[in-house]
Amino acid sequence: MSKCTACGNELPPNARFCGNCGHVQEATSYTDAETRRSETPPPSSWSFYNSAAPDNIGTPPPPPPPTGRDEREERKDVPPWLPLYGGDIGLESGQAYPSNAPTVAGTPQISGAPGVSGTPSVPPGAPSGGYHMGQQLAQGAAPPQAPYYPGAHTSYPPVNQPPPQTYPQQQATQWGTQEPQAQHPEHFAKQAAPAHAAATKVAGGIAAKWILVAVAAVVVIGGGGVGLAAYLANRTPPLQPVISIATSPGNYKVGNTLAGASGTSLHITGSKFSNNSTITFLLDGAPAPGSTGAKSDANGTFQTDVKITNGWSPGTHTLTAKDASNNTTQNSVTVMIVSPGQANTPGPLGAPPDDASFHVNANIKGQFGSSAPFTETQTVIITGHPDPMGGSVCESTDNGQPIMTQNSTFNTSTAFQETAVYSCTGTYKAGKFTYTQMLTSDTIKYYLVSPVVTCTLTSPQPNMELSGSYTGNNTFSGTFSFPAISQNAYHCDANGANFFHRAGQGTWTGSVTTP
Repeated sequence: MSKCTACGNELPPNARFCGNCGHVQEATSYTDAETRRSETPPPSSWSFYNSAAPDNIGTPPPPPPPTGRDEREERKDVPPWLPLYGGDIGLESGQAYPSNAPTVAGTPQISGAPGVSGTPSVPPGAPSGGYHMGQQLAQGAAPPQAPYYPGAHTSYPPVNQPPPQTYPQQQATQWGTQEPQAQHPEHFAKQAAPAHAAATKVAGGIAAKWILVAVAAVVVIGGGGVGLAAYLANRTPPLQPVISIATSPGNYKVGNTLAGASGTSLHITGSKFSNNSTITFLLDGAPAPGSTGAKSDANGTFQTDVKITNGWSPGTHTLTAKDASNNTTQNSVTVMIVSPGQANTPGPLGAPPDDASFHVNANIKGQFGSSAPFTETQTVIITGHPDPMGGSVCESTDNGQPIMTQNSTFNTSTAFQETAVYSCTGTYKAGKFTYTQMLTSDTIKYYLVSPVVTCTLTSPQPNMELSGSYTGNNTFSGTFSFPAISQNAYHCDANGANFFHRAGQGTWTGSVTTP
């Protein structure tokens, strides 16, 4: 029989705790535990010892082999929720915890009971309650959920299943009726938490975590939305530059579409561009040929003239502009590129438009043959017509009305009277014109001879040809010719009489005048 190392109280074999003071005892070798038995008779309260035990009660299984660990490590193996049940654990001799046992250092508590290396062996004939409980607890079974009364024969259900309910009353066992045993107050007051309560707590914790995550996401998203709204409210809106265009020096249009031609300029006004920025003009999305661009002022506005060059092909185009920050105009302007002179645009070198009406006073210098120079003045009349006809070219006498003049022949100085009717053909376009005067009828009378001799033109003949182009400074220049008309073109009513026109040619220069 061993004794408590603290208070000297006698202990049953293999007891790890003192039933008197609760002090933890030193480990006993398993060799001793297998041969030592308690000689202390059971207390009278264990009534089932007085009855005959069934013959079929076998010897309990030996305790598990030693783990080789010290007491501190063994104590860690005891779950914190494991309750201590009075005299059923380690009290093989029938000792019960006194109801007034003091709580001292080392007394096993309900949440921190020290572990043991093995399960105490039970001597033959001992009540099954103590051994059964020790075995169940050593195997790590879940603690009971209902209040436990020492001495009652209790079987534990599988882990995570609610245990059966027991009540403090006499229970019948295979050895007889057991009386409820007194339990240590400390152990009686504390009971393990139900398994489903722990699961509910874990589930609740997980749900709470997810709720916190959701709330945090809402806060982040909401904060981002507020930040975005603040950014949109405070940021500088993108520039939306615009341009307007007028043609220079006149208002050129084809129908309602703005028009221009090589040599003309587009007067462009822009606003809402970047301040003090280089402006690039785009023709159909590409830099306009020959354009040097412009520069905006401190307010992002500008005015400039963009000259149309020969690189602007005839046809319909879209004109836009952008600044150095790539702010491109929100609007575009359609421009019709036409040949110079069309759409009332100036012709080459600033010549009058194709549809313009004007006069050219041509000063002609030439000669007939090789030795007869002459000078004369012709007034050429250009009458403008809508595009694309261009202008027509005539002289004032080319009206189909007879014109009577008196003159003399250049070779015999014979006086004659001429009655002639003239017509004309000619065109003016792009600063150039051609003019042909036709002699449609002509009657010559030698009125100083007797009898009077008359010669008549038998068919229309070209009388004069003149061509020229605009040379700038409001001036045209060109060449002219008087085609020869042979005597065979006339019929004279007297034998030996004739009439003909000799050829001549020269140059001319004329200035533009308004009608």
